[in-house]
Amino acid sequence: MHLCYYLGRVVAKTPDHVRLILTPDEPPAAQIVEQIERLVALGVYRPGDELPSANSLGSDLGISRITVQKAYGLLIERKVAETRVGAGTYIAINADTRTDVVRRMLSAVITLGQNLFLEKTEIVKAFEHEITRHFKRADKPPRKRSD
Repeated sequence: MHLCYYLGRVVAKTPDHVRLILTPDEPPAAQIVEQIERLVALGVYRPGDELPSANSLGSDLGISRITVQKAYGLLIERKVAETRVGAGTYIAINADTRTDVVRRMLSAVITLGQNLFLEKTEIVKAFEHEITRHFKRADKPPRKRSD
């Protein structure tokens, strides 16, 4: 792992060049959980991928190993990660893992909409719009390059 600073934030690069960024706004364990869940939802981390050791990640982020272990414990409770005795912590080999992470993220967005006093129909309409927009974009064939 490599450590670098980006705009005053501590950044840890995992071996596969994934960056975890800690800010002073939230507890470090919560930030680690949120970022790893997002990386799982995006498919960056896949089932069976090994997470950095608690010692290594803690050292690179300038936080205690206990804090990283707490984050990994939460990921295990949420069935996003699993521990293999003597081998480390891995993204869970569970078909529902990514779906569960996406559901939690959608739930957070719905809560945000409610906090902004949006009605259920407005939130649903926003989701439908974005889903349609996303899949239209994803269905388009790639443009040919003109060299």
